[in-house]
Formats: sequence, structure tokens, C-alpha cells
Amino acid sequence: QVTCLEKALNALADKIGGVARISTLVTDRHGAVIKMMRDRFPSIRHFFDPWHYFRNLTMSLLKITKPNYMTTVKFWTRRIINKAYDSVVKAQGDGTVASEMFRSTLHCMCGVHDFSSDPSFTTFKKCLHSPPSPGSPTSRKTAEPTKGSSPSFSRRKTSRTSRMSAGFSKRALLKASMLSPGNTLRRRTILIETATS
Repeated sequence: QVTCLEKALNALADKIGGVARISTLVTDRHGAVIKMMRDRFPSIRHFFDPWHYFRNLTMSLLKITKPNYMTTVKFWTRRIINKAYDSVVKAQGDGTVASEMFRSTLHCMCGVHDFSSDPSFTTFKKCLHSPPSPGSPTSRKTAEPTKGSSPSFSRRKTSRTSRMSAGFSKRALLKASMLSPGNTLRRRTILIETATS
């Protein structure tokens, strides 16, 4: 896959007048492709196909929200995915904005909609939605599970919560900041991968 991509880029560069004429490339998140692009084609802006990223994020959220104590997060799963898509589209290639918009989801889940006092947010300072109404599901408190005092329950809860926050880790946010912006959300690389295999 990597060798074929390199040959294709060189062939394209020969036909259009050099590598400098290729501005961007969208691929899946393959480690060898990332390294090859960084080493051999540093002038080409490399983006990731968002479909793979969001599919993996969705599968992770569905897996960790199975237990009863994750009911609140389960309620937010669809909103988290929608917010991730929205972040990439609205950022239009600006990785910092995409990352901050996506990270703001955690604040929004906790009822904090203005985070201008948080120094880690440099460009995105508050949620874009209107405040929730008093009777909306986001304003209701969920009941704590009855097994909350069990040590094994607490260990499982901590483990799942840490896996949840792993989706918002620096590494995951870096990947989110490299997702392809705009209309490329509709053009999945899976179609090209199928054609070349």
C-alpha cells in the first residue's frame, strides 16, 4: 500500500509538473503512510479520512457505555459523534479549532458551556448552542447505581472512565486535528482502497 501510494504520487507529480503542485492528500491513518508522507513528501499537506476515525470512536463509545453506571455517557454518545463531525467541518482544516471544539464536549457534558477562563482553549471559548431548558434531558440528574459502594464496581468504573477519557487524549486529539475538512467527509478512502485491492 505504501509503495503503491509513493509510485502514484511520483507519477502524478511527473504528469502535473512536480510535487509542489500537489497541495493535499487524504488517506487512512496508516502508520507507514504517515511516516512516508512526513519523510518523502513534506510539502504535501496530509489529512486523515474522517470515516475511519469516527467509526473507531463510535465503536469505543458503544463498548464502554454498556454498564448501567455509564447511562449518562450513553445518552451523550450520539451527540459526541455529531460534535466530532461538526468540529472537523467547522474548523475547515484548522487543527487547533477542531481539537478545541471536540474537547469542549467534555465541558458541555458537565454543564459548563463557557470555558474562556481555561487557558488550554485559545480559539474556541464557549459552546455555540443555546442553554438547555430546565426540563430537557441534559439538565436532569441521573440516579447513581446501587452498586456504587462495591470495590470491584469502583475499579470497573475507574477503568471505563479512563478509557472514555482516552478518546480525548493528546494523541487522539492530534489525530482529530489532522482529519480531512469540508466536503471530503463524503468521499471515503474505502472506495479507493477497494478499487486498488
